[in-house]
Amino acid sequence: MSAFRNIKLLRLCLAILCLPVAAAGQSAPDAMTTLDSADTPANISRYEALISDLESRYGAYHVDLSETLVGLGRAYQEKGDYAAAVSALQRSLHINRVNNGLYDSGQLPILSLLIEANKARRDWQALDQNYHYRYWITRRAYGEKDPRQLPALYDAAHWHLDAYYGGVDEYPLPHLLKAYDLYTRAVRILEANGGPDNPDLVTPLYATARTLYEMRQLAANFFAGEKTGISEDNRTGFNERTTDSENQLYAIVGNTFREGKQALERAIAIYRNHPELPAEERAAALVHLGDWHLLYDKTGKALDNYHEVYSIAGSEEGLLKKIDGLFSEPRSIPVLRLPDNGQPQQSPVDKDANVNYVIASFNVSETGRPFNIHILEAKPANDASMRRQARQDIRGTRFRPRFEKGQPVASTNVNFRYVFPGTLQ
Repeated sequence: MSAFRNIKLLRLCLAILCLPVAAAGQSAPDAMTTLDSADTPANISRYEALISDLESRYGAYHVDLSETLVGLGRAYQEKGDYAAAVSALQRSLHINRVNNGLYDSGQLPILSLLIEANKARRDWQALDQNYHYRYWITRRAYGEKDPRQLPALYDAAHWHLDAYYGGVDEYPLPHLLKAYDLYTRAVRILEANGGPDNPDLVTPLYATARTLYEMRQLAANFFAGEKTGISEDNRTGFNERTTDSENQLYAIVGNTFREGKQALERAIAIYRNHPELPAEERAAALVHLGDWHLLYDKTGKALDNYHEVYSIAGSEEGLLKKIDGLFSEPRSIPVLRLPDNGQPQQSPVDKDANVNYVIASFNVSETGRPFNIHILEAKPANDASMRRQARQDIRGTRFRPRFEKGQPVASTNVNFRYVFPGTLQ
């Protein structure tokens, strides 16, 4: 073991001697730091020289090549050459597998860099594969019920929602089904570690309900299209599902209201069983249940939930002000937060500078329905068909109505930015 360690140190020293910027006696980590701080073109040249030297001395699969290729990939990313970055990072990943096996957790930072490059290149197929491979490795490393896998799980689930909103595939239904599976898996993991009343369950329960609602919308659009003769070009994937297992998934779509309601009621129960949690979060959970009823045209039930929210506040002025804020203006629903893992909760559709959108002004009734829709601004500006589609989609959007003195009221001149889905292709 001592001889092997000495040989490895000798190899590192020889590699360092190949770097013009490395001072005599500088350690390998110091050399890498120097490379990281150098100008990008020179940085790339030095990494390439180091890689060439390592290959000539120790062969094409030496373990040290993996880390050096990561450095090269990062340098290419800084330069904006994402194709070259992907090439270097994929080779790094392969060398890591050859030396350490398919399940080695040392692949995780490489995959994170690959995911960044895939996004920059809009390579959605590779992005999908790398999100799931990263999650698979994390699962193998920590075990089926270990909560440390949750960040990678949530990243993969969020990707599928982003892919659905962005229309990256011809048939978007599988993305919703995969997101649903991952969020429900998160629920099971948290139950196994903290019990059925674990407060950490709230956000994956919300995410499950949100995904169920998107399934319902997709199903509604598909069947509406079928009635008007649109079946082959429906862009949903419903007509592609014929196996028994796929038919079982039809039941999920058909029961979205019931399952989503159960998830939201469970979140409310968790807050009820944990009085130490913020009262405004319990109030928000009741608001979400009211929104859910409103989305499914159960207006009476929705109003019952909304009024119950005010009963939580009682005479507590600070809490009452926060609740008033939930009803201060019409809000498109559902407004269900996702487990954000410390990251901004924003779809790539909204982050993309090239998205198509409209800004509309309209009124909202006391039951949350928009009417008198006027397009104020649009991109592209003169596309009449997109304006028609925007009006149709906004008309189909449900809004939580504004409240005054604890009662829903109509609102006028509501401004709303609508981003067209399917702009990631």
